[in-house]
Amino acid sequence: MPQTIYDLSEGSLRAAIDREIARLAGRPLLSARFIQYLTTRLKPFIDARYRTLADRLDTAIFGASQAGVMAGAIFVEAQQTFDRAACMSPNWPIYDERFIEHPQLLTLWPDYFGRLGGPAGRRLWLDHGTLMMDAGMAPHQIGIARRLAELGWRPGRDLETRV
Repeated sequence: MPQTIYDLSEGSLRAAIDREIARLAGRPLLSARFIQYLTTRLKPFIDARYRTLADRLDTAIFGASQAGVMAGAIFVEAQQTFDRAACMSPNWPIYDERFIEHPQLLTLWPDYFGRLGGPAGRRLWLDHGTLMMDAGMAPHQIGIARRLAELGWRPGRDLETRV
């Protein structure tokens, strides 16, 4: 999960996340270090050794499920590196269906994506399904899309949201 979301969580959400981290990983989150590694070591390594268009305008990040969450986090936190992002079936509640309607997460994600500011030529794809846990992603995706629309992101141009 994104370190920033963890850092912004409070009260019952923070306690629940702490329990899940202890149960599943038993170690601190590594997402901030991963984003730093991706942007300062891995991408420069690839750009130096392969024929790539290294500019931010030519660089995208994509992920599905939990990697979809991280693709969104990387897009928000590494804006100097990535111009496009796709979050396919992202697991916004982080762990499981117990977190789907947690009121704090329903506001944290839109506020977090609000850090993007206006589109400035960037593009974002968000999608989710309609079955099982994926059906619970709708409120999160709607909240994120609304927040981005307030900042000038236009559906079909800068922002694509699909069900």
